[in-house]
Amino acid sequence: MRNKGEKSSYSYRAPTDKERKEIEAIREKYLDTNAGSAMTKIKKLDKMVRRLAFYPSLIVGLLGFSSFGLGMAFSLKWKLLHIGIPLTIVGIVLLLLSLPIHIFLERALKKRYGPEILSLSNKALQEGEKEKE
Repeated sequence: MRNKGEKSSYSYRAPTDKERKEIEAIREKYLDTNAGSAMTKIKKLDKMVRRLAFYPSLIVGLLGFSSFGLGMAFSLKWKLLHIGIPLTIVGIVLLLLSLPIHIFLERALKKRYGPEILSLSNKALQEGEKEKE
């Protein structure tokens, strides 16, 4: 408790520019993504298209690489050719398919999400031109 004659003191410290930028960056992570700008939606859709094409082809490539390596080990190290040769062939086929899978998925996803991305980008460009005027 304070005595009647004592004054209370209060100190205020405003965040520095660096702290303010960090606070704003953290704050943006928690804002509603549906209420974001057209640019944010464009980036999100583009990222989704790239990821949905990349990860399946990556998985097929890794399975192919593992199968190829295991087949080679069976063939060369353990002399089990009846297991090693088919595994190696399956690995080679999977490795050769990973790039066409990526290209196919990327084209299909661009075809699916392309119109939405283009309309959002046109909207963003028009908003940018209005702000310049």
